[in-house]
Amino acid sequence: MIARLLFTCIALALPGIAAAELHAVILRGLAGDPELEQRFQGWSARLAESLEERCLVAPERIHVRPAPDAKDADAPLTRDGARALFEAIGPGLGAEDSLLVVLIGHGSLHQEPKFMVSGPDIAAADLLGWLDPLPAGRQIVVNAASSSAAFINTLSGPSRIIVTSTHTGTEKNAPEFMEHAVRVLEQGGGDANRDGALSFLEWMRAAAASTRDWFEREGFIVTEHALLDDDGDGRGTRLAPDPDAPDAGTNDGAAAAGVIIRPDPAWADADPAQYARYSEALAAVEAWKVKKANVSSEEYWSKLEALLLEAARSYPATGDAAETAETAETAETAETAETAETGETGETGETGETAGTAETAESAETAETAETAETAETAETAETAETAETAETPETAETAETPETPETPETAETPETPETAEMAETPETAETTESP
Repeated sequence: MIARLLFTCIALALPGIAAAELHAVILRGLAGDPELEQRFQGWSARLAESLEERCLVAPERIHVRPAPDAKDADAPLTRDGARALFEAIGPGLGAEDSLLVVLIGHGSLHQEPKFMVSGPDIAAADLLGWLDPLPAGRQIVVNAASSSAAFINTLSGPSRIIVTSTHTGTEKNAPEFMEHAVRVLEQGGGDANRDGALSFLEWMRAAAASTRDWFEREGFIVTEHALLDDDGDGRGTRLAPDPDAPDAGTNDGAAAAGVIIRPDPAWADADPAQYARYSEALAAVEAWKVKKANVSSEEYWSKLEALLLEAARSYPATGDAAETAETAETAETAETAETAETGETGETGETGETAGTAETAESAETAETAETAETAETAETAETAETAETAETPETAETAETPETPETPETAETPETPETAEMAETPETAETTESP
């Protein structure tokens, strides 16, 4: 239960900066040969497209130099051009904004770390001087060039996140890291904690792991090991650590987890107040997690579950969850209505059945009464006929000269009884029985 809630409710830190507040600068340096130039061009164009379409960054906030379709020979990137770009975007940045800077190309480590462009190269110190005056609350630098590790030593500082594609200045081969970083965005992957959003940490970890897997799958020696520094100590941590290596115990990763590169679609139309409640719920979870060593195991997990449930309840229901909830509610309403209708119908049916039974009983009683009357009439008629026949018997007796039957005529005279026959017919009684 706890494990499932952890994967569905919470990130390593608060959702933090939304993609709508993200600005991006993509700088493409010199390639040195046509094949690499084509690859570098493709990476810069695909990254810009993914940031706009997948990460919902406004196109006017994405700056690519040189333009994706420009050739190095026609409009190469220069140090002065890069400086002018940073000066131009500065006024449009606010303290709540996040600035992503991506360097694609070759690097070097001759006396100081540099990024190779046309003319004088861009040194790490140059980039530091351009970034420091900018008001963006979070500055993120991804140096995907070769020999890039030493940029961490120069750029490291508060509110700054640095990723390099190599872990030393001696990893000089043309890097593969950016290819895999772009693929993660294009394929919609990387969401390790399944919270619907892609944090910067998740993005970079997925890219580093994919790069390492590619080298191993191709049977090559891994010649690049990406690093992350986001705690300002000037020391990087491997993004795809060796599984056999001991835990370095680094503090890197917390700030990177708080920057959202690809937002969760569930919050697109959500109430800001609901988002605030969700953020507060996640903050309560984080605050409780640091107390794990000071409370009993039972107390820790019990309260953690309650906090996670609270966070889950404040998360907007979308997609299948919303449809399921709506379907369930509709089904319940329909079932209630059907039950009420059935009950009412049943009651009506019962009443109708009772009325029908009463009517049937009345009809049966009427029929029985009529039948009784008819039977009585038939019996009386038969008796009358018999009496009449008996009345003729004296003549027959006389003719037969039977002298002992003189009293028989008296008996025959008695049942003329027309009144009795009329009473037995009782047609009025039958009509009265039908009246109700």
